[in-house]
Amino acid sequence: MEKLAIFLERFSRPRLASFVQSLSARLLIGLLICLLGVSMAIPIPGTNTLPAGGIFLIGFSLLEDDFLFLFLGFAWGLIALCFTALVIWLGMEGAKKLINWLILGGNGDVEQVTREIVSFATQFLA
Repeated sequence: MEKLAIFLERFSRPRLASFVQSLSARLLIGLLICLLGVSMAIPIPGTNTLPAGGIFLIGFSLLEDDFLFLFLGFAWGLIALCFTALVIWLGMEGAKKLINWLILGGNGDVEQVTREIVSFATQFLA
């Protein structure tokens, strides 16, 4: 880790420090870090490495007041959030396909089965 910090310090210098230290930038940074933290909590192996890299770059940029690293951290963080959203979406689609295959043998409409289960449950409980 020390070698990485030494390597990054060669390229880091204060760039647009007034922007990095501004309140609006700090609010955006806080919002992005909160979103990245939530995306790291998803219990799917391998999905927390990308958000952690974005948080690292943003934290390094705050230490050095470097806009370049802040920009790289934001870009990395946004890519990580898109990847997390893709993983969630693919997981939901996969779950729908699995339900369709398990319950209907691959020949049915998952939404129709869901409506039938809900109507049966409401009639049973009424």
